[in-house]
Amino acid sequence: MRNALANPAALETFTRCKLDPSERESHAGALALTRALIDLRKSDPVFRAQRADRMHGAVLGEEAFLLRHLGEKGDDRLILVNLGPDLELIHGREPLLAPPRGRAWRICSRARTPSTAAAVCRRSTPTSIYACTATPPPVLVPAVIGGR
Repeated sequence: MRNALANPAALETFTRCKLDPSERESHAGALALTRALIDLRKSDPVFRAQRADRMHGAVLGEEAFLLRHLGEKGDDRLILVNLGPDLELIHGREPLLAPPRGRAWRICSRARTPSTAAAVCRRSTPTSIYACTATPPPVLVPAVIGGR
């Protein structure tokens, strides 16, 4: 395996891995996604913790996946990344989609854009989430049901 990988300390490896600024336009979506995720990691305490034992993920389809970061006090974060057609995701089919007990998912204000919020909330129900193609991807946080 070591023979197949380039030496990470070699100048040649570094040179080959440098980003080409001309690709910013042709890969604008990937760049926007990367920037949005970096901003979330900087601004959100649950993402900032970067605890591997509290991060979980699941594949939801050929072009969709989720990442769930477990917060210390039930203040989890759920990121839905959908690169394909819109999906309705049923909580029972993927346990990581279920909100913490006594709570429901809502869009995190730090990740909210008008198009993201409208698309996710448009058809979401207490037992399912509507995952649209959006950049940045929707980040959901638990909210107490009924104001408790």
